[in-house]
Amino acid sequence: MARRTAELQGLINPQWPVKFVTLTTDPDYDTPAVLRAHGQRYGAQSGRWHFLTGPKKDVVQLAVHGLKLTALDKDAGQQETPTDLFIHSTQFILVDGQGQARAVFENEDAEMPAKVMKAVQRLLQEK
Repeated sequence: MARRTAELQGLINPQWPVKFVTLTTDPDYDTPAVLRAHGQRYGAQSGRWHFLTGPKKDVVQLAVHGLKLTALDKDAGQQETPTDLFIHSTQFILVDGQGQARAVFENEDAEMPAKVMKAVQRLLQEK
C-alpha cells in the first residue's frame, strides 16, 4: 500500500489540492514516531501525505464504520509471520473536499494509478 501511495504521490501534480492519508491498522504499535519513519522510508512529502493513528476504537470507527474498510485482528493460528497481525483492506478511497467517498480502487489492479488519475482529474473539474 505504501509503495502504491508513493507511486501516486509521484504521478499527481503537487500543485493540485490532493492529499494522501495512510490509516494505521495497528495503533498500539504505530506511534507518530513509527509512522514518521515509515513515511520517510517511502518518501512521503510533508504536508501532502499524512499518517493517522489514535486510539484503536477511533481507528476502527473511521476505517470500518466510516469508510467501510476491513480491519480485523488475526488469530495466532492464522498468522503467517510474526508481523501478520491483521486482515485489512487493500483499497484506496478517493474522498472529496466534503469528506464524501467518491471512488474505490484496489491496490492490486495494474491499472489503478491511471484510474486514480482520471478520477482525480474529474473531481478537480467539478469545481
